[in-house]
Amino acid sequence: MNEAVEAYKKAISLKPDYTEAYFHIGRALCDLGKYHIAIEAYNQAILLNPDYISAYNHFANLMTKGSFLQSKSHLYPTILKLLQKNIIEPSQIAKSSISLLKCDPTIKSILIMNDDINIDSSIIKIILDLSNHTLLTKLMSVIPLPDLDLEALLTNIRSSVLLNISKI
Repeated sequence: MNEAVEAYKKAISLKPDYTEAYFHIGRALCDLGKYHIAIEAYNQAILLNPDYISAYNHFANLMTKGSFLQSKSHLYPTILKLLQKNIIEPSQIAKSSISLLKCDPTIKSILIMNDDINIDSSIIKIILDLSNHTLLTKLMSVIPLPDLDLEALLTNIRSSVLLNISKI
């Protein structure tokens, strides 16, 4: 299987926009159990051909398999397209999408602030930062977010807004 990956990488070196090669690298990496690398290959195939439904389907399938441990904001546009094109039921990718969001530096710092400081002092900035996060707002518009940390943050924001409405 590694030979197949190497052969497709060689093909890409000769033709960098060879969409099918990225797709087949993704399939080979899936067979090897290297899902996080495979998702990158499918993402590249989608970037090269935004109408590549098979790549979306494989990408979506991988999103149902696990979670993320580091920020990969370059995947946000593909996830947003998955949700917009109704390729997958949003609840199926909620867990992995939320894990990806929680690795995002902005959201990660807001979640840390939620535990450590009085949220009242910077509520407007926090609300703006969260509302400008397109993946978060899209997920919130299509499914309830099944995550206790985000729920606690949103509850604290709501409470802070209601308690300080005259100041805001």
